[in-house]
Amino acid sequence: MATRSVVPRADNEGGIGTALKRWAGGFFNALSSAAHTITGFTVAGFVKNSAAGVLSGGNSIAAGDLPSGIDAAKIGAGAVDNTEFACLNGAASELQAQINGKGDVSSPGGTIGALAKFTAAKVVGDAGAGDLPSGIDAAKIGAGAVDNTEFSYLDGVTSGLQVQVDAKAVKALSNLASVAINESLVSDTNNTDDLGTAAKKWKNIYLAGHVVGGDGTDGLTNLVTNGDLEVWAGGVAVAPTRWALIGAGASVAQEAAIIKLGLYSAKLTRSGTDCRLRQSLDTERGTAYWQGRTITAGVWCLASGASQGYIHLEDNVAGTYSTAHSGGGAWEFLTVTRTFNAAATLVVVSLRLYNTNASVYFDGVIAVEGSSLFAFSDNPIGTPTPLGTAAAVLTANKGPAGCTAVTGWIGINIAGTIRYIPYW
Repeated sequence: MATRSVVPRADNEGGIGTALKRWAGGFFNALSSAAHTITGFTVAGFVKNSAAGVLSGGNSIAAGDLPSGIDAAKIGAGAVDNTEFACLNGAASELQAQINGKGDVSSPGGTIGALAKFTAAKVVGDAGAGDLPSGIDAAKIGAGAVDNTEFSYLDGVTSGLQVQVDAKAVKALSNLASVAINESLVSDTNNTDDLGTAAKKWKNIYLAGHVVGGDGTDGLTNLVTNGDLEVWAGGVAVAPTRWALIGAGASVAQEAAIIKLGLYSAKLTRSGTDCRLRQSLDTERGTAYWQGRTITAGVWCLASGASQGYIHLEDNVAGTYSTAHSGGGAWEFLTVTRTFNAAATLVVVSLRLYNTNASVYFDGVIAVEGSSLFAFSDNPIGTPTPLGTAAAVLTANKGPAGCTAVTGWIGINIAGTIRYIPYW
């Protein structure tokens, strides 16, 4: 008859064996519990848990049964770690086939330099100058002593630099205190270079000859007579010798306290009408000489109001003014340059007081041929020597008709000419 089931009297009570007394073995076709049912156990194989919660043994494991995050070293012989395995990411096809498809890399033979290239024919060889990129740092060239800024100075060079330098450096001028210059110092271009600059001037120039301008004139003669305003043969309240006062109501006076050069300056005062001290510059050479020629004039001027004091050059056609004195109450050197009209019939310099009834002081007037001035040098009446009264000094065409006596001055100009200036 069939074996009967062993059943507890109530659900979930009783047991087979205890924790201390266990059965040596048990043989079942199936084993069920409240949570699982275990079937088909064998010594070999895997236990699977079905969706219904049934554990079954003797199973084979499928790829889909494996968890994620398996260590790559558990694959195959374990020679590939996780980092090396990750290099397969992105492979689009079988790698050996891709490598084989690229062909062999070969070298033309010999030693390859520090910089090589891979040619279209899959040959590794030395890189040439044409293979280099642009924008290479200049410090990578040679010993690296030349930076990019210094290298850029080569822009515009047309021939060997040392050859050019040697051709220019005819004389050593870096130490003029001890270096003898035996030849002419000549600019390599005409009418371009200066000797000295506005910031760095030569102290003195000593010449055995003359400074010669481009027009053949020496430009060193002050064309203004009595430019230092020291000679007042007519008196201290009359225009200085060789000067004429122009302007209704104007006055001029010899000034001994406010001076720039020598003993006196000229104090010009305006009263209602613009005024000036005027002198012709064409007395010695004649007007025709100055037609089309250039004169530069300068004067020391002191004014207490702006736009009052000027120096002016004029011919019968037009005139040219200097910049006005600033009105700052100090001595300022005013200059003006004018090329005279080709049809000029007069050549005049004048010291002008305009716009305001005031007094302006002038001293050290100079005018030279050309466009550059030098330091003030008087033209000569020089230091006056009184002659007193002496009829014997009168010669033809001196003094008014019937004059039997004269008082005057004698002086020597820069050219060495003795001059006699009478006043009556």
